[in-house]
Amino acid sequence: MGEILVLKKYANRRLYDTEKRIYVTLQQVVDLIRQGRQVKVIDAKTKEDVTAYTLTQIVLEESKS
Repeated sequence: MGEILVLKKYANRRLYDTEKRIYVTLQQVVDLIRQGRQVKVIDAKTKEDVTAYTLTQIVLEESKS
């Protein structure tokens, strides 16, 4: 479980878990992080690291609750 989980972010804002080979929601990503998993989010098209952008999006969503 020490490995970094790589998620692919697609243009339609969907996140794909490359480990389980399923699409996940932002809430599921939050749950993974709270369980201690490290995540890295890669743009599926450009291969750019968009982890910071995605985590910012999560924080903003959490603050609305």
